[in-house]
Order: sequence, then structure tokens, then C-alpha cells
Amino acid sequence: MEKHQSNTQQTKKTSSRRQKQNESRNQRRRLWKNAIKAVFGDKCQDCGYDKHWEILEFHHVIPRKISGRPPLTVTQDWQWEQFRDEHLEHCVLVCPTCHKERHINDEHKSLQFTDEADF
Repeated sequence: MEKHQSNTQQTKKTSSRRQKQNESRNQRRRLWKNAIKAVFGDKCQDCGYDKHWEILEFHHVIPRKISGRPPLTVTQDWQWEQFRDEHLEHCVLVCPTCHKERHINDEHKSLQFTDEADF
């Protein structure tokens, strides 16, 4: 019985420690994203929206799955320099409306026929 209680307590401690680590990492990434938004001028690169910089989003110009860059799960533990460079080199800062429009335009481009033989 004591062994079971000990394992349960250890599991709770480990879970609590992981939760704190995740919260710390998420907070650090939010701060980093805010710093990068400032580098982009805190405004939408497409329409110039600049009322609430908090809602601006990063759009990957070339999606990760196409470019061969590592998935987001790998980038979670990146250092500041890697994180910054990834966003500055491969992203644009856009408002939610422009972000959706970019994705819709990307989908339309992928559906366009390139040759009459495609019919």
C-alpha cells in the first residue's frame, strides 16, 4: 500500500513539474513572438492594420510540410536565435482576415489546372 501511495505522489510531482515547464515555455514563446511582431512593425504586412498588435498572426509563406523545415513539435525547444530566424526568414505578419485570405488564395492556386490535359 505504501509503495502505491509513493508512486502516486511521484506521478503527481512529475505531472506538476511538467505542467510548470510547459507554462514557462509557452510564456517564453509568447514573449518571443511579441518581440518579433515589433520587428515587423506591429502591423499587417498586407493591409497595414495596426490597431491591436496582439491579434496579428504569423503566416508561413512556404508551409513547413512543403519546405522540409522541422515540424512545430521540434521547434518548441528552440533557442531564441533559431526561433527568431525562422519567423523573420519564413513568415510574414498579417491580421486574421488577411491570413485567412492568404490560405484561401493558396488553396485556389493548388486547385488551378496547369494544362488542358489536366481536364
